[in-house]
Amino acid sequence: HKILNKVVFPALALMVAADQTASDRERGTLRFLTLRSSRSEILLGRFFGQLLILTILSGVTFLSCWVTGAINQPKALVSGSIISMGLWYHLLYALLPFVALMSLLNSFLSSARQSLLLASAFLSLAHLFVVVVSDYIPALSLLDYVIPGNDLSRLLSHPGVGLQAWLQPLLQTLFFMVLAWLISRRSKL
Repeated sequence: HKILNKVVFPALALMVAADQTASDRERGTLRFLTLRSSRSEILLGRFFGQLLILTILSGVTFLSCWVTGAINQPKALVSGSIISMGLWYHLLYALLPFVALMSLLNSFLSSARQSLLLASAFLSLAHLFVVVVSDYIPALSLLDYVIPGNDLSRLLSHPGVGLQAWLQPLLQTLFFMVLAWLISRRSKL
């Protein structure tokens, strides 16, 4: 259960969102796209497009689980529907920072592979760094709140509990998207 929350869902989000603008930059088509729209519109459009893809993929998964549950336990159809819709919404909300992280990496890297490798290395090394450093200086354990995905287990097991469960993914997403916007404005096409 924890492996799914901490590894599989974020890995899926990273893989789906790995190529937002990097391959366009590499092929030179990003320059053509900026003739009709601004860099900000492209950045936000690709972000929301990847989020839509994740919504559809996870929605199909949740729908298949709901159908299976409805066949096995028809009496629990209404309560299962409410719970599954809440979990689906909270999962998408928790995956926002991962899509935004890939937007950030795509704003300066030239391939999806580089973005995926750097995101994986960043997330792994950041978690390791926080664990090691917080053993020596416990106050630095607060750095864990900067890393996307540290709240996935809590968010999915107790959806909607506490302001932190809502605020943390939103602030992480905004932070990554603002950085991506600043870098994309300055980067060459």
